[in-house]
Amino acid sequence: MNVAAIAVGVGALCLASIEGPQAVPAPSFTGPVLVVAPGFTNRVAALEVMRTVDLPFTMDEGSGSRSDGRDWPKAGSYKTLVLVPGFPLDTEDAPERDLSRISGLISQAKKANASILLLHLGSARTRGSSRGSRIDDSNLLAARSAGYIVVAGDGNKDGFFTAQAAARGIPLETVGGLPDAGEAVMKLFKVRPRMSPGSVGAMLPPFSTARTPDRSTFDFASLRGRWLALHFWTAASREIARLGPYQAKYGDRVQFVGIAVDSYESQWKRTIDDLPANWRHVLNGTGHEDLAARFDVHVLPMRLLIDPSGKVVGRFAGNLGNSVIHQPNGRYEVIEPFFAKLDELFRRP
Repeated sequence: MNVAAIAVGVGALCLASIEGPQAVPAPSFTGPVLVVAPGFTNRVAALEVMRTVDLPFTMDEGSGSRSDGRDWPKAGSYKTLVLVPGFPLDTEDAPERDLSRISGLISQAKKANASILLLHLGSARTRGSSRGSRIDDSNLLAARSAGYIVVAGDGNKDGFFTAQAAARGIPLETVGGLPDAGEAVMKLFKVRPRMSPGSVGAMLPPFSTARTPDRSTFDFASLRGRWLALHFWTAASREIARLGPYQAKYGDRVQFVGIAVDSYESQWKRTIDDLPANWRHVLNGTGHEDLAARFDVHVLPMRLLIDPSGKVVGRFAGNLGNSVIHQPNGRYEVIEPFFAKLDELFRRP
């Protein structure tokens, strides 16, 4: 996005006025839902929003030989098409390929009398046509087809979506961040939030596992009373090493637990040999030991921050919501919200 600039936090919903006498009633939104979110970062953001809503949905995979949208899965089965545009286009053929698929799905949705919702989860950095990326092609295509527009963050700072909504007389809603976007979706579909043990506000359930490096049983209840950071990762990426400096700074205040997902045991053990000794490590399993499924983890890395009472107080997917921190010397650094939260909680004076 660049959802990289969305601040993941709760903000007030703001419903923009509908301009012009040509305004039309907002469509009725019902499930099941097909979500189209081309681009990895868009997909992560869309999943993080939709997983908070008690609503049946399917993520469009965008694969197969018929990638122009003519393979609308079951013409009568989806009642709403959710478009998440503003995606970064990384390859030369991505613009035509992805735009063709979105256009085809829009056409099929209209034939099926499905409602169309535009959900823009990026920031101002996922707008425009910089570096030949043609990002606004997808925004414009979605805006000209949707019956309702929800924009999170500052993606409408220049009034692009306001102008599109006014021209067609459709409602536009602007929200602060991903949690607010989830609330907007709940309101539109008239459904309740969906909670899981990995949702912010949930309490850490009791569970234990012997899928540890030495096969000893690790009981998560033994960590109650101190801050806990669950880090879901894959050993193939070695991304977990990025937590090293924060372990060095705050290891006496928060217990880091790495949960390796989609990793071979041998590879996992080789990787954790190079990590700080006071980290706890678990290899994800199946059934009751499938911690990724239990905590509703669908993208890696995923980090959950849990307070001493056992409550999940933060959920951080990938590098969504990167914050720009300005330094006294006039420079700035980009820091992931998870690390910024640790600094906020534990930085020594």
